Parts: sequence; structure tokens; C-alpha cells
Amino acid sequence: MVLGKRRRFICDEEEYNIMRKIFKVTLEKDSTLEEESDENVDKHKLCRDYMVEVLKDRLSGLCDGNSEAEQPLPYLIGCYLRANGEEEENQIKLAIGMGFNYTQCCALNTISRQAKELIVSHSLMHLVDSVRLHNRDKDYDASLFLKTHGETNFRESYLLPLLYSKVCGKPFGGFHCPQGFLEQFIKDSDYDSLKLVLTPLYHDLRSKVAVEDLRPGNFEEPLKGLTYLVKTPICAKVLVNHPRWIPKVTDGIEFERLSILGGFFNVSLIPDERLSEKNEWCPRKVISCRLLTRRTNAKSSFSKEVRALTKILHDGLEEVLLSLLRNCETQENVFEYLSEIIRQNSSVTNIQVDPNCGSSGMFVNLSAVMLLLCKKFIDKDLTKRSEIDGTYLFCNPHLDVSDLTTVHASSKEVVAWISEFRKSDGSDLLSNSSEEATSSGSNVGLVSVLSTEKLTNSRGKTRYTIGCKFFFMTARVLHMGLVKSLSELLHLHRKLALNKNILPTLNALLGNAPFPQPEQDMEHLPFGVKKDWQKFCCYLSQILQDKALLKDALSFYRLMVVWLVSLVGGFKMPLPSSCPIEFACVPEHLVEDAIEVLIAVFTYSESLADVIPEMDEFLKFIIMFVASPNYIRNSYIRQRMVELLDLCIRNRRCSSSAITILEGSQLCVEFLVRNLLELYAGKEFIGSPNKLQFRKSILEVLDCLWEIPSHREIAEEDTGFYVVFLNAVISENIKLLDNDFHRILEETEDEMSSIEDMELVRFLQMQESALIFQFDKGMIGGSISYVIASVAMLAFTSKQIIVPFLLPHMVDIVVTMLNCFLLHLLSLHKRYCIPGRSMKCAHCVVILLKQIVSIYVHLARGDSEEIFAAAISKNSQSYNEQMFIDVARVLHEDSLVPEFIELGTRVNDAALKAIETETSLGEIPNEFLDPIEFKLMADPVILPSTKSVDRAVIQRHLLNYNTDPFNGLPLTQEILIPNVELKAKIERFIISKQSQE
Repeated sequence: MVLGKRRRFICDEEEYNIMRKIFKVTLEKDSTLEEESDENVDKHKLCRDYMVEVLKDRLSGLCDGNSEAEQPLPYLIGCYLRANGEEEENQIKLAIGMGFNYTQCCALNTISRQAKELIVSHSLMHLVDSVRLHNRDKDYDASLFLKTHGETNFRESYLLPLLYSKVCGKPFGGFHCPQGFLEQFIKDSDYDSLKLVLTPLYHDLRSKVAVEDLRPGNFEEPLKGLTYLVKTPICAKVLVNHPRWIPKVTDGIEFERLSILGGFFNVSLIPDERLSEKNEWCPRKVISCRLLTRRTNAKSSFSKEVRALTKILHDGLEEVLLSLLRNCETQENVFEYLSEIIRQNSSVTNIQVDPNCGSSGMFVNLSAVMLLLCKKFIDKDLTKRSEIDGTYLFCNPHLDVSDLTTVHASSKEVVAWISEFRKSDGSDLLSNSSEEATSSGSNVGLVSVLSTEKLTNSRGKTRYTIGCKFFFMTARVLHMGLVKSLSELLHLHRKLALNKNILPTLNALLGNAPFPQPEQDMEHLPFGVKKDWQKFCCYLSQILQDKALLKDALSFYRLMVVWLVSLVGGFKMPLPSSCPIEFACVPEHLVEDAIEVLIAVFTYSESLADVIPEMDEFLKFIIMFVASPNYIRNSYIRQRMVELLDLCIRNRRCSSSAITILEGSQLCVEFLVRNLLELYAGKEFIGSPNKLQFRKSILEVLDCLWEIPSHREIAEEDTGFYVVFLNAVISENIKLLDNDFHRILEETEDEMSSIEDMELVRFLQMQESALIFQFDKGMIGGSISYVIASVAMLAFTSKQIIVPFLLPHMVDIVVTMLNCFLLHLLSLHKRYCIPGRSMKCAHCVVILLKQIVSIYVHLARGDSEEIFAAAISKNSQSYNEQMFIDVARVLHEDSLVPEFIELGTRVNDAALKAIETETSLGEIPNEFLDPIEFKLMADPVILPSTKSVDRAVIQRHLLNYNTDPFNGLPLTQEILIPNVELKAKIERFIISKQSQE
């Protein structure tokens, strides 16, 4: 293209050639002008001015009437690329010495650099004007030098393909981004111009993530582009001031859909039915589910692909947020963004989730990214835990915890604490209205206190570190994201496990076993079950197979546990008599979430073996608070602690390290057994629907602890605790025997008949070794499971800890339970040991019989005074001589049968002796009879109501009730007064009757 003589310029041949090559023009020279020379003229300035005129002519299309000129931006990009080429060529010429000196090289490179500066400035002007024209800015007067060629209708930023080319390192959409162009473009731009240009670009990056699905090519380029931009402070500033950084919407799903980062966080395998038409699944997700349930290499390769894509997504989003957090101008905007997500989706943790909340996939991704950022201040030794300050929860503009339940404090106590804290810290005092609300104890007071925008100390500096802020933000996001999704995963698992057609595949999927149907597509399942199955597979792939995510979560909750314990003085017991207010005001979900994540990990331990953490701090935390309602008021959380302890100890991959901790920690040795015994016997959980499962978990933990001498000695030394516990176990068993036991085994017969013959051997072996027989049918399964666990525990402890069983106030209820068990089991054995009936329930009966017989034998071995034999013989309601004979016949091959038969003989002797004694005593005076059971008193005591009762009878009563049976007033063993006079009379009466024989 030829440009006419527009103005005077002075340059040598080399400079002329450079401008000609860069701008792709031919310059007509005026020889008269060429000869003019003025040493005072700045040749570089003149060249620059001339290049401005060249660009003006070239871009305005005034090129000898040529109306088919190249579009502006592609032309300018080409100019910049050629300018780079000229610089490289000059450097090569200088290096090889082609008659080219350093001064000449610098002069020519100066021309190239000037050209690039002009190219960048004109590119900016072009883009700014294009945006303004597109927005129909009435105040804008388009420049005459800029020809848009129909670009007023553009819908996509011209910078997008340039940005993609830059971050991908290859041409994109016909553009190749020259080295240094974007850097110089951003560096030379002012904020207002850059805002005009980048605002549509950020929107384009969001809109390019068109499908909220984890697939290659869906999000990588937009995410790389976003990451590149936010590393520059001015671009980061434009992003956080974008109208869609925090969209002005009223619900979480719209916020997720419209916000710039929302589209990236929504990329997930986890389906969201609200984003699909007619509740149909995204085809990619259906394919994903099928791949997950196949035994071929496709499953492995797909899982690796998911992991790789997830890592790219999470690492990229981490880099974006980290860049914004490192920039002091945008750091606060990140917290505002996170705060808005939390606020808009506050109801996502409800049992009935608001349909307007954000998607599960978005929250899982956000959880993963927050955990990655938290790793910056979570080291192995947790040295930065001192930065965590619980007052931040109540004194910040970002987190509203006014509706959250605390572990123990009431809203009035929280308000009083925060008010006192602000006064002592030198912070601004509460307003009068807040003080009035506080004094009245209303919830308005709590909201008023928490509405303060920022807490500062007396010097006016912000009190909280970024680590502290991010710690509590992460805890809240995890509660709404990862923890909620794990709960949904467990819920789906339980639903699917009820379907016998899908159960084998489900177990194989979780245990890495061969699939029963290698190419199973689940097409035969009902639509609802199929949807649950597909959703479960998506959760499985997105969460359970992301071991890095789970490890980061467990590291975070380890820090959480250590921080919580620091609020009560560290890992030591006993705990302070009153709960410190700092601990009492902590939201209870911080404790519950840590327990729930660990339970999920242990539930799926077969596939998460390398995720299981060191349990030292977690176990000590459980021991400290599991039996402390004055610290953690919610009994459900403490129930879950017991379940976690049970899972941990029974897990073969963790049991050895857990046992090491339980044996070596003085805290564990001194308090764990006591706390568990107290928790089992306590009345707090009597009305709980999960009482049996809870008590069964305690029994299983104790079953392991009794193997450790130091823990067994605690029960032997402090029989008071153990007697109360033993009474609770026996009472529960007697209740089940009376109400449920026949119904239990009758209804489980059909359940057991579904077990294949090959599985039966393995099933029976399991019962013999572990005595765990568990079904998933509500109360029935829980009852039979509890019975077997409790009998197994009694069988073991009766051998090791005999004394409590033979105490005067315990031996009668022990005998009642054992005799009732024998009668019920013998009856059931006769029913199931006939042709045509299931032998599986009969085997279960035999297992229980063996355990009951072992308890009889163990107690008989330690019964040197014949207390146990006498108690059996006196139990007229459940004892008969034939009972021992029938049991011996059923268990004729058992090694304990000879001792059991010998016990029967001793019982017969005791029965004869009791008959003789009763006959010799004749009619017993009423004053010698216990007024409750009407038996001859052995050790009478006086109650506050002046009644005299037998000590064993009243002690047995006090195991269940703490009141006087005659007037209902409070009663304890300490206030019982021995009736020495009455006891002497009874002894004289017995002697006199015996002497008459």
C-alpha cells in the first residue's frame, strides 16, 4: 500500500525500511525534503510523529481510495508481530557482525519499540471505541481515523482470541498473540479504558464455560485466561468491580449462574436437576456413570481423566483467588464474594433444601479451592493456630452466625460475652438500642451485636489476620459444600443398599471387587432408582475418588480440633467445671462437621485406605467431650463421636495405631472407659430413636478396650461405674427378651434365607469370630445386632471382671437375664431345628446359647461362696432343672458343657438347701420382710422416710431411680442408715429357728 507525502520526515534507509516492513506501506519520498537537515531536530520524535500519521492514514482507509483495507485489530496485531521480528533480526545481525554496530542496532530497535507503543495505544483506542459503539454511547463521537467495518454489532471481545492464543501458546481463532503485546497493552492502559475493554472480556470468559460439566475443552482456556489476567493488579481491580462480580440477585442459583466465577465453580460431574430440562441427565453424566460401573480399563481411564480435569479446575481457581487475595486492593472483594455466596445459600444445609440455592457441584468445588488456599497456613505442627480468634465469628461483616446453634451458649450469653469483649479490647461500644436488646435477652440483641462491620482494637488496626478470616470462611463453606455432599452420598448409599438388584454392584464399586455384571447399564431399574444410582456414581467420582480433597479436609479439621481444645486449656482432663465462654459460643457445626467427615472416610475405608489420618488428636478430642453435655449440649453429636470411635477401632487399617494411642495415652487410660460407661448408663439417650445402635457402638468399643489391661483395671478398681453400666446392659436385654426377641428372629428368617449357600459359610464364620449380626431393617436389625453385641461383651467381661456380677444387688437381675435367655433360646432352637425350616436362624440361636453358657461358667468359676448358684435356684419364674439338661444336649460338643452341667448340680443342691431353710424358718414376722419384695432381709437399712428395707433391694432400685420408693424424695446410697438393731433381731430369729431342728 502506498501512502502519499503527508509531512516532512528525516530518516536513513534502514529506518525507512523498518517502518515500511512494520506497517506494510510504501512511503513516497520528497527528494527536496530529504536533503534538508537540521541537527536540532529530534529524529526519533519526527519518526514517531510520522508513524502516527502513517497509522492514521492506514487505519482510516485513506489509502489511495482503497476501501478494502484489512480490519484494524488484525492489522495492528500483525504490525506488532512484524516489529518483534525486526528487533529479533537486528539482534541476529549484530551477533554475526554484518557491518552492523551496537549504536545502529539501538537506533533501529528504538524505532521498533516506538512503533509497538503506537500499535498498542491505537489497539486500545480501537477496542475502547468498539465497546462504546456497541453500547450506543450517546456522548461518544467516533474518531475519524478509526474504521470499524461493521464491528458495531460485535458480541465477543476482540481480546478473547488473543488471550486464548497467549495462554495456550498457539494461534487461536485466526489470531496469534505476539510476544509482549498483552503485557504492554495492560501496562500502557489507564484504568478507565481498561475497564471498558476487559468488562466484556470477563463476561466472554464466563460465557465460554457453556456446559456445567467436567469435560475436556470446556473450561481450560477460559480459566487459563482468567488466571493470566488477575495476576496483574489493574486487571484484578477491573474484575472485582465488574457488575457480575457480585450480581444483584436474590437467590443462590441465580448468583451462581450470573457471577463471573460462578460458571467456573459450577463445572462438575455432580448433576443439578434444576439446570436440566425435563429432569433429564446430561448425556456426559450418564456416560460417566456407565463407565464407573464397568470392570474394563475404561473405568480406570475415565477416573484418571476426571481426576486430571478436577485438578486443573481446582488449581486454576485457587490461583485466581490467591492472586486476588495477595492484592491489597482486591483482597476485601474476595471476602465479600464468599460472604455473598454464603448469604445467598444459607438454607442449603437445611433438611429440606431451598430449590433456589446453588448447586452441590459448585459448593464441592468451592470447598476444594478453599482447602487448597488454607494449606498456605496449615503446617504439620499447626504453628499458626494461635492466629485463629473465635471472636471473629461475631465481629465481622462477612459471616452472619446469628442463626447458628452454638455448642452450649444461649444467644443471651453470646451477646453478653461479645459486649464485654469489646469493652475490654478498647473497641467501639454497642449502641443504646443494642444494649437495650441485650439486657432483655432477645434475639434482636444478638443480631445487633453481630451487625458491626469491623472490630478494631484501641489503636484502630484490624485485629484479625487473613488466615483467621479464611479459616472460618472455609469452615462455613465446607459445612455447606463437602459435608453436605458427603451426607447426601451416605443417604443415597443407604437407599440403594435396600435394592437387592443393585446391592452386589454397589458393594463391588466401593470395594474394588469384580463386578457381577461387567457391562451392566442398570437399564432394567426403575427410573427413580436409576437416577439415584447415576447420582451416587457422580458423587463417588467427584468426591470419594478425590483423595487429595479428603486429605486436605482432614488436615483442616485436625487444625479445627486442636484449636477447639486450646479453648478449654489443651488436651487434659478433667475439664474445667464450667464451660469457657469462648468454647461455648462456637457454632456446633464446627464440631459436627469434623466428626461427619471422619465417619464418611471410615465408612468407605476400603477405597480410602491411604486417606485415613493420624487419629491422635481426634481420639483425644472424642474422649474429652463424648460424655460432657456441659460442653457439647447436642447429644446427637456425642452419639456420632461414639460411632466414629467404634469405626476407628474396628477398622483394620487404623486399629493398630488407634490401639497404640489408647494404650499409651494417659488421658485415654484414665477417662475413656469411665466416660463410655457413664454415657451408656445415662438417661440422656433413653428416648433417642438410635439408642440401640448408639449403645451397640459403645459395647463394641468396650469390647476392644477390655483387651487392654490398663483399661480393664479401671472397671475392676472402680466397680461403682461398672455396676451401673452392667445394670443398664442387663435391663436392656431383659426388655428386648420380653418384647421383641421372638418377633426379631421370626422376621429375620426371611432376610437370612436370601443369603446364598456359598455366602453362608463366610457368614457363619463371621458370627463365630466377631459375633456381629447386623441387618438394615430398622429396629429389627438394630435389636438383634445389639443383643449379640451385648451378650458377647458380657461373655468376655464375666471372665475378667467377676465381682460386679455377684454383688448382692446385682446377682438376681443377672440370673434373671441369663435364665430368660436360656428359656427363649431353647424354645427358638426347637422351632428352627425341624425339617424344612431355615438352619441359619438356628445357627444364630446356637451362637447365642454358647455365649450365655460361657457367662454361666465364668461366674460359676469365681463363685466360691455359692452366691451365684443360690440366686439361680431362687429364681422361680425362669429356673427349672430341665433347662440345664436341654442346653447340654444342644451344645453337647462344646468344651464348656461339663462345667455347665456341674453348675446345674450345684444349683440343684442350692435349691434343696433353700427349701430346707425356708421350711425351718416357718412363718417369718412381717417386720423382718422387705416391704418391696417381701423377702427376708439380710442387711436392713433405714430410709429417710423411716422405712426399713433390704440394702440389696434398695441399691438395685437406685440403679434405675434416684428417689425414695415410698415418698418420691431424692435418695442416694450415702444417706442410707444401717438398721443394726433390726439386723440383730433377724439373726437371732434365724438362729433360734435353726436350733429347734
